[in-house]
Amino acid sequence: MLADPDNKSVKEAAMTNQEYMEIYKDAFSFSLENESQLSLMAEEFAKADYEYNIRLSEEKGEARGEARGEARLNSLYTWLYNNNRMDDMKKAFSDPEYRAKLFKEYENV
Repeated sequence: MLADPDNKSVKEAAMTNQEYMEIYKDAFSFSLENESQLSLMAEEFAKADYEYNIRLSEEKGEARGEARGEARLNSLYTWLYNNNRMDDMKKAFSDPEYRAKLFKEYENV
């Protein structure tokens, strides 16, 4: 069933992603028996799916990290603003070492 190149569901699944389409084409270019084709395709689909999920997980992790960093930075700047520390805020914009010092001070409050 899956090794049948005319099977509509196989074609649709393979065409949902360029990587899957390449795997689909490669699998049928081999002169293997149907069971071997199915085994090869299953293995290649599993690898591609795993790699896709890893990339997706990394992207989500990066997005969460960026959101946390922005929230932390906004929290520091709000604290500086509310405490009328405009000069410290201005310096923190351009001086990462000074900003780190302010973070330590803010986290100990």
